[in-house]
Amino acid sequence: MRRTGIGIVAAAALLVAGCSGEGGEGGESSSTSTVKPTVVKPDESASSSSGSSSESSGSESSGSGTASASGAATEPPPEAQKNTKAGAEAFAKWYYEQVGEATVTGDVSVLREVSEQGCKICQATADKTAQGAEKYGRVKSNPYTVTLVDARKDSGRHVVRVKVKYDDYYFVDERGEEAARVKGNEYGVTLFPRWHSNHWQMSDWVIVL
Repeated sequence: MRRTGIGIVAAAALLVAGCSGEGGEGGESSSTSTVKPTVVKPDESASSSSGSSSESSGSESSGSGTASASGAATEPPPEAQKNTKAGAEAFAKWYYEQVGEATVTGDVSVLREVSEQGCKICQATADKTAQGAEKYGRVKSNPYTVTLVDARKDSGRHVVRVKVKYDDYYFVDERGEEAARVKGNEYGVTLFPRWHSNHWQMSDWVIVL
């Protein structure tokens, strides 16, 4: 089955897309390319809802208890810090929620920290989110609702599927004015968390349309 991997870069309201090949573990792989943004001008749409995000950097994380400016936890919750199937599920869900949180804070340090340096889609998403915060501003609250679908192990690799849904939301610039609006959508994401000694990091993920 051919699947399209699309990294939703919420802060930039852009899609960092990858045409996935047929290979790769779990039948999915991703490369990146640019596709048209889903942003519409404020005067072109009437509906809106708030938005999201969090930040990242690039190594390990454990524990929980620190919070971002938006009040969201910047470290994985305790259940996402165990080398178990349930731990992989909890980490993957939490990770993608951080993609939304980064659009709220404009800070992508958390995303980088919990992503492997070799995860191209992870790093591209962090880059575009930071760029988007500079260009469009920030959203008021995390727009993403992330729901676990299922999880499995494929050739020793954890594979977690989630469903992501968001309503229309908009970015507010430094003057407090609406700078761009993103149309609501719903899609699936397949994530590949990997355990490193005592913590999880994201090794890859793709959007499955």
